[in-house]
Amino acid sequence: MFFYTFADMETPKTTSRQSLERLQTVKSYIGQHYNEELRLAELASIQSMSPETFSRFFRQQTGQCVSRYINEVRLQHCRQLLCETDMAVKEIAYSCGFNTLSFFNRSFLRQYGCTPTECRERVER
Repeated sequence: MFFYTFADMETPKTTSRQSLERLQTVKSYIGQHYNEELRLAELASIQSMSPETFSRFFRQQTGQCVSRYINEVRLQHCRQLLCETDMAVKEIAYSCGFNTLSFFNRSFLRQYGCTPTECRERVER
């Protein structure tokens, strides 16, 4: 299976080595656990921060909120599975950490400009 480095998703806006390392640690954790329920408090505890402080830190470093980043990671994995497997769309969504199919479909359409089924059909052509 292909593993993402996430370096191409969003460039941190800081030059502090410590901040970059902290951010990379959290991004790596998200990349390894994207298919699980990830809570802000859990991610904040990785860096010994309060959820509020961590949320502010993450937004300052990446320009986006934590939940959006997690969804982007999940959507990338979903897209890969759509292109490389014949798993059902519903199965893909749930296996990548989405709790509802409707939210997955809306998120996928917003991110890629097509539905998951349309994405799969484009690859098959």
